[in-house]
Amino acid sequence: MTVPYVISLVKNAPHEANGKKVIDYVLSDKGLAIRANAYLRPVRLSAMSAEAKAKFLPDSDYARAQTVNYQQMADAQKAFSARYLSEIY
Repeated sequence: MTVPYVISLVKNAPHEANGKKVIDYVLSDKGLAIRANAYLRPVRLSAMSAEAKAKFLPDSDYARAQTVNYQQMADAQKAFSARYLSEIY
């Protein structure tokens, strides 16, 4: 399963220009390379060094991964919560 890392700029942030610089850096090849060295697979694989790539599974394994279905998770959580409350309380 794949889970996206999210980055955003806060609306009406007092230092919007600096926030944009942080986002630009994180999404730059250099920023993605730093994350890849911390075992976070980057969006652009071209930003990953050969050394970092060697630490990851083969690309074919990632091709099989599916994105998390958050609605399905929320539905399962509702059922779990209802059962928990009925059995505990």
